[in-house]
Amino acid sequence: MQPYFFPYLGYFQLIHAVDTFVFYDDVTFRKQGWINRNRILLRGSPSYFTVPLHGASSWVAVNRTLVDHEQFVRWRRKFLRTLAEVYASSKQRNAVLELVEAALDGKAPDVASLAQRSVRLCCDYLDLGATLLTSSEAFPSSGATGVGRVLEICRAAGARVYLNSPGGRALYDRTTFDREGIALRFLVPELHPYPQAGGPFVPGLSIIDLLMRQDRASARAAARRGVLD
Repeated sequence: MQPYFFPYLGYFQLIHAVDTFVFYDDVTFRKQGWINRNRILLRGSPSYFTVPLHGASSWVAVNRTLVDHEQFVRWRRKFLRTLAEVYASSKQRNAVLELVEAALDGKAPDVASLAQRSVRLCCDYLDLGATLLTSSEAFPSSGATGVGRVLEICRAAGARVYLNSPGGRALYDRTTFDREGIALRFLVPELHPYPQAGGPFVPGLSIIDLLMRQDRASARAAARRGVLD
């Protein structure tokens, strides 16, 4: 999976379901995707937060898409202040704010490194034990693209099963993986409601919202859900 910045719960359910999770950082950046942005609730409505980038382009790899550090310093200060205000009554507020600060304190030059840092810190908080690897470092590309590149990584990792999110159904075919002796499966996320700030439950927000509103044990339990197909 591409590295996403503080992604939603389903991303972590996928990590929990596997032995090895690969951050797919050497594919092209997707504008208006989840690599550098996500959502929290502001006044009961989903609101985006977006890491400022420099020269983001759909022609540039994620690990070469740079953080705009001039804007980042101001954005970081504002983002942390917003979280402190929105979740002022949360019992987990201080612990989760420390986690977010730690993710943002690193001098990550590119958005891939920053996003991975956010995920790794959340995995530590949630006690998820999968081995986390980065495609550009652990599996240097031969020039293959698309499903060919995915299969290349699976073969190099010695995978017997490749597990993807439901969105992968439109991209990958089971027979293609069967020919390689690899089973293709999908994890359907379970996004159970939890108390938010009044109003109807809004699923699929950044993991930050769940961590702020649920105690650590409940958040861990939520990260261990998901249905294999």
